[in-house]
Amino acid sequence: MVSLVITLIALLLPCRTWTLVHPRRNLLQTPYIDHFAEHQRVGDSSQISEGSASIYNVRELGAIGDGVADDTAAVQSAIDACLNPRNGVKCKGQVGNDCQSKFRSTNSNPGGVIYFPTGAYRITKPLQFQFSALYSAQPNGSDHNQVGRSGNSTPPLGTPAAHTVLGDGWSSMLLWDTKPTEDLMVWPGGSDGSQVTHLIVRDLAIVGYGADKNANATALKFGQGVTQSAFSRILFYGAGTLPARPDLSPGVKLIGTAFDLGIVTDTIGITDCVAWFICGTGVRIGHGSEVRIRGGRIIGGNQQDPARRFGPGNIGVHVTGNNGGVHVSATDVIALYEGIRLDSSNGAGSNREIFISTATVDSNYRGIVIDDASYVSVSNVWAASSYDANILLTPNAAGAIFVAVGGTIFNAGAEGHGDVATGANGLVAYTGSFTLSGVVVRNNMGRGIWVRSPPPDRAATVATAAHVRCVASTPGLSAQECVDASTAPQEWSVNGCRLYGNGVAVMVENPSSHSYLISSNVFGS
Repeated sequence: MVSLVITLIALLLPCRTWTLVHPRRNLLQTPYIDHFAEHQRVGDSSQISEGSASIYNVRELGAIGDGVADDTAAVQSAIDACLNPRNGVKCKGQVGNDCQSKFRSTNSNPGGVIYFPTGAYRITKPLQFQFSALYSAQPNGSDHNQVGRSGNSTPPLGTPAAHTVLGDGWSSMLLWDTKPTEDLMVWPGGSDGSQVTHLIVRDLAIVGYGADKNANATALKFGQGVTQSAFSRILFYGAGTLPARPDLSPGVKLIGTAFDLGIVTDTIGITDCVAWFICGTGVRIGHGSEVRIRGGRIIGGNQQDPARRFGPGNIGVHVTGNNGGVHVSATDVIALYEGIRLDSSNGAGSNREIFISTATVDSNYRGIVIDDASYVSVSNVWAASSYDANILLTPNAAGAIFVAVGGTIFNAGAEGHGDVATGANGLVAYTGSFTLSGVVVRNNMGRGIWVRSPPPDRAATVATAAHVRCVASTPGLSAQECVDASTAPQEWSVNGCRLYGNGVAVMVENPSSHSYLISSNVFGS
């Protein structure tokens, strides 16, 4: 009966190809993008090993996968064979003769699947994903060309340069056993500034191993950037992680940064990835648009333990400037120095629109930090238990707009911050504008909402456009008065919220310097 129902559904729904996959034969499942299907219609490991020469099984190129042998050379051979087939295949070990025969192909176009069967692959040097001929995005992320060939024709999505890095799930482990400062997997991009494009990485575990990595050592690093690509079900596993792995724990070490998406980050999906116990950044995003982080967790050190508390470089999601359409949804961002940080540190200008929904930003030193002129829309977010502030609009956030609908701002200072005179706050705004609607602001040990004046050192920063306009349009103001008028929150409102259990519900410094509305709220002790 079940088979009959499925058959009828397939027949009645037009214009759709249906594939019924056996539950134990689903390594690749449904393609993320249909154009990748030619490289993804693979069932189990036997099909992969016997399939097209565009599928490069690292074991067939000499990798052992026992957690002891150094598999770097074999894995690098698989990468090189996939991305640069014109250079031939370098096989290693007893499989060499069969390997040469198997992977000799008349198809010399780059691209395919680099496949890691279940196993533990010890990697001691950075793996380089370098193309000799690469279909890639232009530096502005808006067009495509084929590096190394004449002309600027735009190839269709799913050209042979598209490649996938694939495992069987988290039983396919890459043991990151490089030097403390070295990355694991590197896509440098083109010498002309072009980015990697049409990439999928999925169903792998990356384990910190051998030596603790520093904050800038990166698991997946893109030099020039990455566009039109997807990452899913990747585990980044560091020392101090739960659940414990007795089989690996003697060698498991701290990991640095999970994703550094490079100078240009455009049209990217990161789905159900877990970065557990990192000392660097979970996801670092360059300029571009449409980056979606959905599900998963990013967890740093233990903020209650000074030995495991990391500094300002320990960030969950860092949007470094001039990106818009960034979505963070249903994601946990926990125990970092800053949970989500928006700034213009890449020199490309302020970020644009940022959306955070149904996420948990908990137990960080600071939760959501706005350090530029972003528009930030937050809905049904749990922002809680930060040392300093659950939400912070810094003195650099002039022009920022922060809007929160629903959700909770809760329990700042609960993780041990003793200085409620300056810290343990729910929302702190030095500048910009904000609106809270239907938000519960409760049990913050300092202030629930603190609207602050710019610090005294802002008097020296009168050279910005806003300050110049202030001086020109309002003669007679002192520099400090001008700074106060141009950088203090211009407009803010708190409507239909519930505020209770805070040290102080709402504190406003210099209320005459801005416009605000507080209405229809419920206050309690």
